[in-house]
Amino acid sequence: MALALAWCAASLLLPNHGDQSAYNWIARSILEGGMPYVDAWDVKGPAAALPYLVTTALFGNASWGIRVLDLVLIAATAVGIFRAVHSWSGLTAAWVGVALWILSYAAVGFYGTAQPDGFVAMAVMLAVLPALRADREPALSSALALAAVSGLAALVKPFYVLYLVAALMLGWHALRPARPVRLALTLLAAVLPVALMASWLAQGGGLAAAIDGYLGFNFSKNSGGVITLALFNLSYGLLRDPAVLLLGVLASAGVVRMLALSHQGRRQALLVGVIVAIGVATALVQRPWYVSRVLPILPPLAFMAAVGLGALFEPEPPPRSMRRAVLGTVLALLLLIVIREPLADTVRAARVAVGMRSLESYEQLYAFHGATAANVRTMARTLAERTGPSDAGYAWRHVGVMLLAERPAAARLMLPVTLWDDAPEPWRSAFAAEIDSVLTSGPAWLLLEAPSAGDTLMPELEPLRFLPGTAARLESRYQLAAVEGPLRLFLRR
Repeated sequence: MALALAWCAASLLLPNHGDQSAYNWIARSILEGGMPYVDAWDVKGPAAALPYLVTTALFGNASWGIRVLDLVLIAATAVGIFRAVHSWSGLTAAWVGVALWILSYAAVGFYGTAQPDGFVAMAVMLAVLPALRADREPALSSALALAAVSGLAALVKPFYVLYLVAALMLGWHALRPARPVRLALTLLAAVLPVALMASWLAQGGGLAAAIDGYLGFNFSKNSGGVITLALFNLSYGLLRDPAVLLLGVLASAGVVRMLALSHQGRRQALLVGVIVAIGVATALVQRPWYVSRVLPILPPLAFMAAVGLGALFEPEPPPRSMRRAVLGTVLALLLLIVIREPLADTVRAARVAVGMRSLESYEQLYAFHGATAANVRTMARTLAERTGPSDAGYAWRHVGVMLLAERPAAARLMLPVTLWDDAPEPWRSAFAAEIDSVLTSGPAWLLLEAPSAGDTLMPELEPLRFLPGTAARLESRYQLAAVEGPLRLFLRR
């Protein structure tokens, strides 16, 4: 538990890199009067940037802003898990549940935390935890809260609409009012956030672009070879994650314990099982695989695992010694696995705090696609020094450079998913033509990426390898201004 709390403090120093910067960019665009997909395009839904909208409005581009919100949600989920587990078991199991939740979350690494998948996972758990307490009957408030979350979550990824199934289960079993009224209110709670978002997008002229870029692109991208994709994600992702597997073993003990201790246990265990199944299903049907895919699975498994561990810490009635030995062994293995990443983060942050390591050397330890957080910060400083505040440019993939330098964007398409080989048609061709048009129109600066050698505008540079012929048209118009790791800054001649 001490390590979990120490990591929470250390997480405030973690850099925003890659996806986090992209959401921050979208949020900043909205705050400046823009619209998602029209002015800043991303593959996720319009609600993915909402947490960043809040923190950007409050804290600007500071990397610790989203980490503060992340910690608030982590803490709220931990309190909910503690109370729910304590209603089934003693204090020890409740504290172990909190530690398992925080450490398993931290174990996904700096890149996987402060992500929309994690925010969805915590919102779902906060909505459902009151209905998982042994001392309470299911209430309509939990059903409505979970339904509203499912509507918002569907605006992050369309697959998350499946959480509405769990909300309807809660509405079905709530005590009052009449069942048809409960179910109707539950459906209304799910539709309301979608309707509000659609209305805002329509008023800003972004509804058609959102439908095309979010629903059309995503369903086309993930529709082919679903069975093969699911098997690949299962073998490459979930089955390779020992933390999830060990949590699953402990969670199965929790199911047995809930069924044995309460007449409500069967219904509540089924509810948790449905939430876990939804998390697994959504992880299996997305391409490509990222570690953040497991985040919706972690909080319900941590809760159920802690309930199962009650048999280890509360020996009345005395469990069989073999069962206690199995639970203890699995818990020990799980903790050994999940402490590695948060322990490393904590030690690194502590060394910065006491002056044993500089912030720049600390940020060298955190990399995204070859570029460290220190590379991004240094390049942002160079960009700010070599360009004016109104100089718009193009930052392929590493939009954090543009944010830190406080420079405007010359294009809405700066993320690689638009041009990857598995990007569906006709979107890929349309996106390629749009990016080519932006680049050849002459932005003040270009921030490109060199996965291999190359300090000139060669076709090997990202994204030029996806745009045959573009490099030749740009060669005489730009000159190399700075190199920082794999990042290449070109200024207009």
